[in-house]
Amino acid sequence: AGLAVVRRRQSGVPAAGAVLEFFVDLDADSSSSSGEVQAVLAVPYSMPGQTDTLSTVIDLADGCWLLGATSLLAGDADPSNDTALGAFSSGECPAPAISEVVCNPVDEDTDEYVELWFPGPGVFDIEGCRICDGDALDLVTQWSGGDLADPDASPGRFVPPGSHAVILDPEYAQGAQPWDFAPGTVVATVSNTTLGDGLAGTDPVLLYSAAGT
Repeated sequence: AGLAVVRRRQSGVPAAGAVLEFFVDLDADSSSSSGEVQAVLAVPYSMPGQTDTLSTVIDLADGCWLLGATSLLAGDADPSNDTALGAFSSGECPAPAISEVVCNPVDEDTDEYVELWFPGPGVFDIEGCRICDGDALDLVTQWSGGDLADPDASPGRFVPPGSHAVILDPEYAQGAQPWDFAPGTVVATVSNTTLGDGLAGTDPVLLYSAAGT
């Protein structure tokens, strides 16, 4: 896979001695760690407002991958905006499995969810997928429904290999939050107010990728 990053300096000091670190984010933690770094390239000296393009080639096996690039510069006053991430598919990308569907709980307005398990390899981007219960087709989006009581539930869009994700009812945080999720569970939701058209035990729940497969 070819990976290129354009860095445009809009303010601050000239880039002197900066490097650009390319990495494959295998654990979806939005940062590089041991074994993930693929290349480190020197950034040309550039003034604020100047545009530079750096590129590298990464050999990836078939799968879904999360690629990243981080600009490293000594004395950077705000490192929070130095990393760019992008999802990339190489060859055939494995699909997550629907591992559990909770329908008709005590409170159907808040407590329903669909659980996924992603076997890997790579990292699966759940945002933009759709779930269907045979009656309604719902767009999966990032969680925005409020604070979650379970410390093992982490809002996000990228599911690491061997991990679970849950698509929660958008109003889940307004209920009793009765469920105890597995450590590292990625939490998402849907763009409308409910999952499907009222989940039932006989519904054929399907997951579609962002590409429609």
